[in-house]
Amino acid sequence: MNKIVKLKKIVKKYQVQGYLVGGVIRDILLDRQFNDIDVVINKQIKEVASQFAKQTNSSLVVLDKKREIYRVVMDEFNYDFAPLQGSSINEDLTSRDFTINALAVPLSKVCLKNGKIAFLNKALIDLFKGEKDLKEGIIRVVNDEAFATDPLRLIRAVRFKARLDFAITRSTEKLMGQVEDRINQIANERIKAELIKILECNNAAFNIVYLEDKFSFFSKVFPIVKELKQINQSKDYCEDRWSHNICAIEKLEQLWNNDKFWDERIEVKWLPRLKFTLLFCGIEDLLNKEIITQLPSILKEFTFSNQEVSYIVRLIKYRLKAINFLHTDNLKFKKKYYFFKEVSSLTTDVCLLALADIISNQRLNDNDKEVKDSLIFFKELVREGENLQKKTAKRLLTGKDIIRLFSISEGPKVGELLKKVELNQAAGKISTKEEAIKYIKNELSAF
Repeated sequence: MNKIVKLKKIVKKYQVQGYLVGGVIRDILLDRQFNDIDVVINKQIKEVASQFAKQTNSSLVVLDKKREIYRVVMDEFNYDFAPLQGSSINEDLTSRDFTINALAVPLSKVCLKNGKIAFLNKALIDLFKGEKDLKEGIIRVVNDEAFATDPLRLIRAVRFKARLDFAITRSTEKLMGQVEDRINQIANERIKAELIKILECNNAAFNIVYLEDKFSFFSKVFPIVKELKQINQSKDYCEDRWSHNICAIEKLEQLWNNDKFWDERIEVKWLPRLKFTLLFCGIEDLLNKEIITQLPSILKEFTFSNQEVSYIVRLIKYRLKAINFLHTDNLKFKKKYYFFKEVSSLTTDVCLLALADIISNQRLNDNDKEVKDSLIFFKELVREGENLQKKTAKRLLTGKDIIRLFSISEGPKVGELLKKVELNQAAGKISTKEEAIKYIKNELSAF
């Protein structure tokens, strides 16, 4: 943390006014971990940021040249440098969104305490009682024009609500409601970024319900949600598909938090995408079947990457296959083998998605035995996929081997033989090159 000391010296050298602001101050007061440190400076922003990057052997990234916003990237922290908004720190803080973020400390009064960033007594600049709101666990807007200035703040309010487990004040909620009709004016990439942050939280399901019930957020942003609300699960269930999907997200969160089996196998960065996928499960039941083919383009409009789009679409596609396996008596190895081949590295993700979907149904029947049986089944399916991957990791024969050893012309026949070898290798019937050669000899002699 000697880096903050270097920053203080640089600010003093350039004779500028510098402040730590916003989230870093909030998280220090809450004793929460943080990775982003926001710094505002009244002038010479580029010079200060460049010198800081140089002295700390870090990378300087230009985030917005016109607005003079720079980022210094380090292993443990990102320092974001921006110009002071207005002529003073008071004016800057007045332009911010919520009282818990409208906090600042002059860099001259920042210090280190037990190796952590801290600040001197009475150094906190708090014009809107943000520290009091932090202690009371509430989110309150700085001024009545905050949402009108930027409707994205409606989603940001819910993000902080989810992340901090705070309550939004009624007066702030009322102001949020006044801009709900402007939700579609928000840039798609900004909506996606905030949604992913909400979905990263452990209470995402609760806050998705809040956004939709209070402001019809999802119905406005994704019209498909209106259609999902019209689909009844079946005559045995009292809920629509949308409500079911929310319940499934809640179940997924419980599975993730209470069972290490899943988080040991799935990268945490994919968890919010898993939850997002659950929002749209059941689209195959819509009368408008074109929706399924339109989903990739809808996702790309919201700046999901090609990798994310492929991930979400494949999860939706293979979820039903996994669920059908659960209800299949005497499931043949060959079926599972081809499932693992198709799904590949997403086996665990698909099984967790299918499990959350299934136990959301069974919740309505209060069938604990079915829930336990489903959990056992999908865990075993994941383990089988892992074992199969180990068994087939080493290729016993190549296409060139078959052509050379058996004088077969290059063509589809070679590919078919390779597939049969791998299937038998996965089933544990062959495990060496010699056994693979013997197997092919028998196959060819049968013709």
